[in-house]
Amino acid sequence: MTSPSACIRRVTAEEVHQAWLLQAQGSENNDDTLPEEEYELRQREAPDLFWGYFENGRLIGFASASLTSESKVTARARLAHDPDGSTVCLNTLRVHPDYHGKGIETVLIDHLLWYVEENLKNVNQVSLVCRDTLIQFYEGLHFRCLGPSMVSLGVSSKQWFDMEYKMSHENTGFA
Repeated sequence: MTSPSACIRRVTAEEVHQAWLLQAQGSENNDDTLPEEEYELRQREAPDLFWGYFENGRLIGFASASLTSESKVTARARLAHDPDGSTVCLNTLRVHPDYHGKGIETVLIDHLLWYVEENLKNVNQVSLVCRDTLIQFYEGLHFRCLGPSMVSLGVSSKQWFDMEYKMSHENTGFA
């Protein structure tokens, strides 16, 4: 953790609005902003994959994911949770702009990977899409870039890239 008063826990239904506000605040040109109802649905259908980083009770960042039967992120996989899926789609990773570069993004990803490794034995991989500027960040967390994605998010014509993390389901050393 980056602060002694920090904790990671599931985002509750009552906190979804805070997550949505944080997501909208951190979106580049509102490029991948989703309606609040999508976050409510994600929290309701996959609460075990909606984690928040809190300091002094305030939501600073969050990771929201869902399960899919697809092998990588697709438009459908981002909007529908398949409880029998074998791929976790990381749909959103967002941290308040004042806290960028303080390691919170890494802590959230590490926690999600630990949770999946320990609790979702049927999951083979975690997949996501990101901009080219974030490929190196995710590769530093042992994700592999699969190249340009067929997924197009938002109104921008910028290219997205598919990333994947293969699960080993062995003792990972995650805390």
